[in-house]
Parts: sequence; C-alpha cells; structure tokens
Amino acid sequence: MDSSNFWQYIGHNEMSENGFGLFTKAHFTWLLVLAVLIAAFVFFYYKGSERRRDNMRKCMALFLICIEIFKQCVDSLNGLPAGIYLPLEICSFAEYTIMIDALWPRLGVTKQLLAYAFLPAAFIALVMPSATMYPAISFYAMHQLIMHAGIMAYGLARFRAGEIHPVYKGVWISVLIIGGIMIPVYRLNTIFNQNYMFVSDPGNNSILRAIWNLSGANGGLPYVISLTIVVTIVMHITYGLYMLIGLRGENR
Repeated sequence: MDSSNFWQYIGHNEMSENGFGLFTKAHFTWLLVLAVLIAAFVFFYYKGSERRRDNMRKCMALFLICIEIFKQCVDSLNGLPAGIYLPLEICSFAEYTIMIDALWPRLGVTKQLLAYAFLPAAFIALVMPSATMYPAISFYAMHQLIMHAGIMAYGLARFRAGEIHPVYKGVWISVLIIGGIMIPVYRLNTIFNQNYMFVSDPGNNSILRAIWNLSGANGGLPYVISLTIVVTIVMHITYGLYMLIGLRGENR
C-alpha cells in the first residue's frame, strides 16, 4: 500500500486503477470484519445493564459525529471546493438521528426512522458502497464503510434489545420525513450544482440508474417521485421482514 495515497480524494467521475471494487475479495473482507464488529456491539449491548446501554448509545453517537467532523477537516486539508462533501446524505441524517436518539432514547419517531429508513440505507451502502474507486485501506473508503457499520450496529443493538418496536405507521412517518428532507436537499443541489442524497443524478449506482432510466432519464420531479416510490416499497419490504422476525420469535 502506498501510504502517500491514504488521504487522497478521488472524484466520483474519476477513474482509478487501485479501487477495491464491488464484490471483490477486499470488499468481502471488509464486510466480514464489520459484521464481526457489529455482532460484538449488539451482543454487549444486549447483555448490558441500562447504564452500559446508555453509555454505548452515547459513545456511538459521539463517534459518528466526530468521524464526520474529522472527514470535513480532511476535505478542507485536501483543498476540496466548498460544498463537495457536506453531511447532507441520507446516512448523514442517520448520524443526527442517532445523536438525538442517544440523548432522548424514549422518542418514538427516531426509533421508527432507524428501523425503516436508516438501517436499510446503511445496509445497502455497505453492500454497494460508492467508495469502490478508493484502495481498500484509505481514509475515504474506511470512513464510508465504518460509518455505515456504526449506524447498523446502533440500530440492530436497539432492535435486538427490544427497544425498537417497528409499527406499520412508522413506514409512513419515515416516508413523510425522508420525503420532506429530500425537497430542500434537491433545491440545494440545483443551487450549488451538487447531488446530495442522489436526488439530482443516480451517480454510479446501478439501481438508481435503473430508476433514472425508468423515470425518463431527464431527472427532475419524475425522478424524485420515482425515488420516493421505491423508498416506500423498500420500507414496506422492511416492515414485512420485521413481522417475520416477530413471528419467528413468538414461535420459539
């Protein structure tokens, strides 16, 4: 590994011969390591006292916020133009939600968002990361993978401990909140020529590219509406999975 490239920023449209790639040995190795770490966090949270759980929630929330701030510092030191990597992605909002949830763990809305919006989003981001153009051991690749693993660990720990109870109305609460966030983010994208939350362009994501093509390949409102429909479908599938898990638990 060339240590001089550890901090290097690579644009999404730039070509790189050193990227770890999708579904490669390096990618699967990362997934295995992160799966073990997530399982360990969930186990110790589930077995812990209320005091330990409170400390683990707050430590994870602090960790996620700190690594986001650190990334902004790295962006600045790399000379990135202002606005390239602002924390306005779907999983950036997951970080804010986790911070609120850790401070006020009895709030129902944050639990439903974690269950329906952020856990599926983090899972998809790990399975199909957008940082595949980076080497497997590099700051931006590690940041993206570890951040999404942290989101998954937090949500799964709360769910395994019985602290998150997904309900059907949570699907629509999550759709309304995420849809409400998409509107100002889309407006910011048009003003500053960015693509936060991928609501202006599908980027290099093959699934989003298919949605883009099916909605006319011109972006704009048809693409945003199509994204919202797909998000709603994914949340309903997630609800079905939670129901199956619940039924399995009752039959034990």
